[in-house]
Amino acid sequence: MAERTEIEADNGFIENILSLSGFLHNHDNIDASLNELAHLLAKTLKTENCSIMLLKDEHAEDEFPLRIHAHSGALPDSAYTKPTSASGIAEYVVRSAKPLLVPDITDSQFAASAHQSGGFISLPIWTDDKVIGVINISKPSDARTFAEQDLELATILGMFLSKSIQLLHLQYILKSKFAIVAMEREQRSNNQNVGDFTRSPEKVAKILAKGFYHELCNAGIESDHIIVAVSEIITLLNAQLEGNKKDQEG
Repeated sequence: MAERTEIEADNGFIENILSLSGFLHNHDNIDASLNELAHLLAKTLKTENCSIMLLKDEHAEDEFPLRIHAHSGALPDSAYTKPTSASGIAEYVVRSAKPLLVPDITDSQFAASAHQSGGFISLPIWTDDKVIGVINISKPSDARTFAEQDLELATILGMFLSKSIQLLHLQYILKSKFAIVAMEREQRSNNQNVGDFTRSPEKVAKILAKGFYHELCNAGIESDHIIVAVSEIITLLNAQLEGNKKDQEG
């Protein structure tokens, strides 16, 4: 019986790995898809908490503005707006570009900013030769202490996650004919490969905003009506953020 249980556990682990490596979105926005990835990571690593933080594209060399895009497990609302210790640890990982394994935060250099006991793993998310974010993992579901094998597995899963993020960005772009046209226009004007844009979500957003503005101007829409269109986008965004918050609370 014990042997069967072990085999079943191995099968579950393999299924999680295959799900992560072949992940395809089935949500309306990328943050929802990233949340599913965070849950899948936590399940595979047998931890309660897992968060995915992405680096903003434009930043000074001495600054690393990170934002939490997805998480699994308990996380206060303030973490999305005013992250403290998590941000400091994540910035440390971005600066060093190396994974971080801390078996006990109270016995580490991060003890002063600790809000809870236990260990954690933080590792960079790579795209080609560039760090684009950080994965934070904590609170093992079986109360174990994080060890080197946990870091090794997390590093492997991090590579799958990086590829999944790139695919997600590309998939969402390909869903929109308008986005494809805007990207083609930007490629022609700047003589850049489309892949250079898809690795930068913030740059994609600016390209689409520029394309939207040009389309409105070409359609003869006046400035005051363009402002109305922008206000409508902000209203829709606020409604989406409120809906996401209710889903997380539910």
